[in-house]
Amino acid sequence: MGLLIAWLAFFVCGCEGPVAQPSGTLAQQGFTIQRVRISALTDFVVSQEDPEKSEIKTFVELLDAYDSQLKKPGIFRFELYEYKPLSSDPRGKRLIIWPDMDLTGAAENSRYWKDYLRSYEFYLPLGFLPTAEMNYLLEVTCMVGDSRFNGLSKIRFRP
Repeated sequence: MGLLIAWLAFFVCGCEGPVAQPSGTLAQQGFTIQRVRISALTDFVVSQEDPEKSEIKTFVELLDAYDSQLKKPGIFRFELYEYKPLSSDPRGKRLIIWPDMDLTGAAENSRYWKDYLRSYEFYLPLGFLPTAEMNYLLEVTCMVGDSRFNGLSKIRFRP
């Protein structure tokens, strides 16, 4: 009878040992930001508020180690530069630096997040009329905790 109880207890309770902890890259990195990319959809558009002015409709993607797009709280900073071709640093003169956008709060973060694109959408107003057929560099810096991630993209104004 004792043997039957032990046998039933073995099959009912199982003989699981300690649960193995995940190892490798995924356990070390989790789904954390590894880099920032400005989407190719980014372009100059006519201002929604004033048709006489332009703005830059910008899409920013936060990517993990597997290039999956993430939604994370952070602070975004945008800068626009003249493009200097054939240079080790293509950033020419800085034309605009916009005020930082704090998306650490849930409501503000969701306001800019476009789930169907898996990216953030920003409208960056310009204080000047861009020159036709000129290239510019748009840089985004995303600050999450103590980490900073930069993305840089060349854009061209076509009226």
